[in-house]
Amino acid sequence: MKSGVKIVFWDWLGTLVSSHFCVKFYLQQIRTEAGIASADLDDMKNLSPEEIIKLKNILAKKGELWIPYAWSLVNSFSQKRVRQVIVSNGSYDSIAQKISNSPFRDFDMILTSSKFDPKPSPQMVQYALGKFGIKPEQAVFIGDAPVDMETARVSGIGFYQVDGSLKSYQKIAEIFKFCQ
Repeated sequence: MKSGVKIVFWDWLGTLVSSHFCVKFYLQQIRTEAGIASADLDDMKNLSPEEIIKLKNILAKKGELWIPYAWSLVNSFSQKRVRQVIVSNGSYDSIAQKISNSPFRDFDMILTSSKFDPKPSPQMVQYALGKFGIKPEQAVFIGDAPVDMETARVSGIGFYQVDGSLKSYQKIAEIFKFCQ
């Protein structure tokens, strides 16, 4: 593994879970159940009215979906005993509930703007670094948005950007020498 990393800060929405990813996933399920061959799932304008209604109903019940590539990395970091912290401008209660109802409990801490200044403030990162006695040079942030990159920069920690694609998560796995 990349030398010296003791803590990973994860963005929540767009990095660990994704509304876009879940729309594609649930649409695939709807089409498979209906016996419809899947077309380009990015072409949302060709949805039938029935598909739109089903999709809205499913999304209303289930919300965001875990991005499987991200969870592979979470598990890899966990096996290496690297601390992991979620840093989000989202709701603490919502994130904590989703984590508690999932098989993914590999996080040491969930920090949100419910109790701290919102990203890009370094406050959440600095709090976790202090709590665990870890230096900024031993930390990295994995996120998908410019605010995540700025949070890492003002906190003095490394940053790795993901875009929801398998390739972006594989690149991080290669850097940290995880087998995929």
